[in-house]
Amino acid sequence: MLTTTVKALMTYVCPSAARRKNRRDKVTIIGAGSVGVALAYTLLTQKKTSELVLIDKSEEQLQGEHMDMIQGAMFMESPRITSTTDYHKTVDSCVVIITVGAVMQEDENEMDAAKRNAEILKEIVPAIVKESPEAVVVVMTQPVDICSYIVWKLSKFPAHRVIGSGTCLQSANFKSLIAERLGVSPSAVQACIIGEPGQKSIPVWSGVTICGVRLKDINADIGTDEDPEDWNYIHKEIVKNSNCIKSIKGHEALSMAQAMAKITSAILEDTRECMPVSTHIRGCRHKDSDAGDRKDVYLSLPCILSSCGVSYIVRQQLTEKEKNLLQKSADKMNEIQSGLDLTLSEMYANK
Repeated sequence: MLTTTVKALMTYVCPSAARRKNRRDKVTIIGAGSVGVALAYTLLTQKKTSELVLIDKSEEQLQGEHMDMIQGAMFMESPRITSTTDYHKTVDSCVVIITVGAVMQEDENEMDAAKRNAEILKEIVPAIVKESPEAVVVVMTQPVDICSYIVWKLSKFPAHRVIGSGTCLQSANFKSLIAERLGVSPSAVQACIIGEPGQKSIPVWSGVTICGVRLKDINADIGTDEDPEDWNYIHKEIVKNSNCIKSIKGHEALSMAQAMAKITSAILEDTRECMPVSTHIRGCRHKDSDAGDRKDVYLSLPCILSSCGVSYIVRQQLTEKEKNLLQKSADKMNEIQSGLDLTLSEMYANK
């Protein structure tokens, strides 16, 4: 039966009743910095939303960005654009994207960065919950897996409605570089990177296919240290390029905006596309529901995105090495989370 295949293929996350059709396409972006503004322009120029709200603490910054966007609005079918410091203007947003956060310093560890951003998110999340209690929240704040977890805990939203940008951009680059080396279109490549973004991310070489042909069946050592063709240089190149861009510009605003526009579009248009985003898992439950620990963590896995956020998590057939690396990341996330104080003060709780 088809139902048996579906259950074997995907972990069910979102109740069918939670999917909503004929919704408004209002999008709120929190943070008018380089990333937030790049995302706003991308969503508007791609005509993904007819109503966009940009919110920030700095009225001067908002004024300048708002005037700039309004000047170009006539070329974008005149969408409704609001720039404000007032969260009430975000009311009934379909998607809320959090880009604001303290920048992680070179000499700072993830625990310290998470603690600083937890304090920022404590101020933001209660306002989101109050004004848009049915929204899907997409987190870009770094470290994204920890911050997605923080938003989930603070909001008390169902886990399927809080997701992080995760490894979506890395996975797109992974497909592109594999396609380039083979001389084919990226559309012919199925490949993804999972786990946590950056150097510790996990390229799933065991699942890379070209038009259905698994590369591991051709080259059993692909992506390993024993690979005579050194395919794993692709993953190293992705990490190196990302670090290089950040060291020069301080951010990956333009490329991240493209990735986030794709995620936002999937939610607004209920496309049910599969993308690797940071989502709630317990240990590695997507591999085997009867195995692994029960740590509540966020990590990137291939997810089916719909109007309710994450509908399903795809059950990948990972190698033991890939499973172990994913579990190590889950353990690391859990350790960092255990050191966070996520108690809301009365001031924030009553927002």
